[in-house]
Amino acid sequence: RSASEMWVSRATEHAANQAVEHIYQYHQLHPEHDTSDDAIQHREEYLQKQAEQISHTNTMYTAVSLGMFLLSLGIMMDSLRENRELGQQLSIAEREAQSAKEIAELKESINSLFDNMPLMSYSKDAETGTYVVCNQAFADYACKETPEEVVGLTDYDIFGPEVARHFVQDDRKALAMDTSLVFFEEVADAAGRP
Repeated sequence: RSASEMWVSRATEHAANQAVEHIYQYHQLHPEHDTSDDAIQHREEYLQKQAEQISHTNTMYTAVSLGMFLLSLGIMMDSLRENRELGQQLSIAEREAQSAKEIAELKESINSLFDNMPLMSYSKDAETGTYVVCNQAFADYACKETPEEVVGLTDYDIFGPEVARHFVQDDRKALAMDTSLVFFEEVADAAGRP
């Protein structure tokens, strides 16, 4: 794990722990047996505020994680280009071995980044629409036990026809753009649960 990944994980954990501590302290000061309308309204407002704070923190750290992922990916791609230039000086066998090692390292780095993102994350092959990598959160959403079970599948292999068509349309929109596309939406999982 890189230092930046550990920082995001610790920061997210710290923010969640703080919210839990605030809620605990609130419950100590405002017992639930007080069922007056004012107490119930105050409790609901306080819990809503804490939920919004947690949501905001998760969104912020997700954005930070995504930014670090994109930055790391750019650095890895630059490194890969530099290594390829050096590889031209090596024999064919040495180049093949070096390329295989670089690909394995790149896959490991990408998998590590995906695994440490707090929300569902995945990447697909632009031509075939098959999943090439995802994190455990997306594997759970796809009703698979591990991310490896998702790799090589298409939306039509995982989801019902209507949901699969929806995702394929979103992919086409993203591929038609010249900039990054990040969006949030609620779509039923592979088992049809919201």
